Amino acid sequence: MTAHKIKKTSELNVDNSVYRLQGFYGEAAASSTSSTDFQMAYEIWVSGGHINVQDGNWGDKLTIQIVDVNNILGYGANTVLRQFVENMCVRSDQQYQCNIDISYVALIPQGLYVRVIYLNTGASAVKFGINIYSHLPVG
Repeated sequence: MTAHKIKKTSELNVDNSVYRLQGFYGEAAASSTSSTDFQMAYEIWVSGGHINVQDGNWGDKLTIQIVDVNNILGYGANTVLRQFVENMCVRSDQQYQCNIDISYVALIPQGLYVRVIYLNTGASAVKFGINIYSHLPVG
């Protein structure tokens, strides 16, 4: 893990981090709850993100978690470490759902997963895109 102890977004600068937007796409099957995991290839600080949904339905919900699928941190496999979004109500009238800006940063170690849980109430599959505002530690 990084030697830098960053707690606020305002503490990020060119001496301790490099900004990198990370995007993930997924698909939720019709009339079901789908769970999709995206593994972090390197350690990052997260300061927010935004969510897009294609063909969402009134009644759909979306949750975003940070999960230790492989017990890297020793708390047990599939431990939910943080939940950034819980049962967000999906808008059916547009793809862009929301922007999430947080005043603190969350350190996500390499090898952990971003898990997207999507409750699809419709008769056809729904596609989603998650963009994470991430910062790579340097130095």
